[in-house]
Amino acid sequence: ATGFWFNIGGESTATVHVNEDGSITAATGSPDIGGSRASIGMMVADHATGRGIGRQLLQACIAEARAADGLELLTLSVTAGNTAAEHLYESAGFRHYGTMPRAVKLEGRYHDKHLMVLTLRP
Repeated sequence: ATGFWFNIGGESTATVHVNEDGSITAATGSPDIGGSRASIGMMVADHATGRGIGRQLLQACIAEARAADGLELLTLSVTAGNTAAEHLYESAGFRHYGTMPRAVKLEGRYHDKHLMVLTLRP
């Protein structure tokens, strides 16, 4: 897979891993949502899990955030029950700070989102 960065506008950036056939293996984004904090989101396609792609994306996103002037916090949400993703985020230093009940409705079923935060600077 090939990775590339692109600007969406303003301070927003994203990383996308694209296969040679044009399909997306994984993506992450970090839109600027308010001065000293940014919220990130990421996905890894089911067929690509377990290969370290998510860890690479997360590390790249954290590195970009640490390099940004004035950015102090990264936040994210992870679907409750996605233990692999939660462990990945925790291993990178994110900690839980809450739960958003019924945050997503898929196929008629609600799913909670766990809210996590990483402090970039003391």
